[in-house]
Amino acid sequence: MPEDQASRLRVLARGVSQANSQGMRIIAVTSGKGGVGKTNISVNLALALTELGRKVIVFDGDLGLANIDVVCGISPKYTLEDVVLGNSSLSEVLVDGPNGIKILPGGSGSGLLVNLEQRSLQNVLEKLQSLDGLADILLIDTGAGIARGVIQLLEGSDEIILVATPEPTSLTDAYGLVKTLYMRGNKAQIGVVINRVNSRDEAESTFSRLSLVLDRFLKYKVEYLGFIYEDHFLTKAVMTQTPVSVAFPTAPATLCIQWIAKNLLGIIGKSASPARGVRGFVESLMAHFFN
Repeated sequence: MPEDQASRLRVLARGVSQANSQGMRIIAVTSGKGGVGKTNISVNLALALTELGRKVIVFDGDLGLANIDVVCGISPKYTLEDVVLGNSSLSEVLVDGPNGIKILPGGSGSGLLVNLEQRSLQNVLEKLQSLDGLADILLIDTGAGIARGVIQLLEGSDEIILVATPEPTSLTDAYGLVKTLYMRGNKAQIGVVINRVNSRDEAESTFSRLSLVLDRFLKYKVEYLGFIYEDHFLTKAVMTQTPVSVAFPTAPATLCIQWIAKNLLGIIGKSASPARGVRGFVESLMAHFFN
């Protein structure tokens, strides 16, 4: 990186760190492997938090295969790719989702956002700061796994929601994700959601297995946020491109997610670290980028 460009980024980072630290809470929803229901949980959790009086922006952080818009049945005119290309502003990209949530759609399939050049990255980070003050919570639906872009989003967040299922491969990959964060020195608060269970006992047993392994080998404590039943109503909602909490407000999955939202707000209230807002999120991303 040319020294003058690096200097400009450092100046921006210093300016960010000196800003008011209070702002939106940044919560990343992630998983060790794909196909565990992470995106559906992100959307419906945002809707549940909105019902509880919070203003929520959902950021589609799966920068290579974004699909929040598909789950919500909307067709955004612009995406984050257009911001990178200079074709639109961030305010033009931000769209209305169901029941009052806001959505920041990512691009899908082009690979542009996965391989951002340094100058483009600086531009996007600067513009993301304008989101501060527009909502109470920025909920980031990250990609799955331990790719560099996913880890950077997680390291920049105030809190992480880790989605897993009872499948052994899901639990193994969840452990691998937490281990990656641990080895990089990250000790973010992690709340675990166990998805696609047939009973409360199955969910609690699954969480217990994961948490015991994390504690034994990494000394990493995680919180239990709750579980979501295997629910045919969720499958029906996906097929109609409507969030299950909108299509079927009394479905078992909907009620589970509402309980998780209440639990999440309680955990946020007890958090030892204040919400840093988007400015703090950007500062952290820059720090990891330099490293």
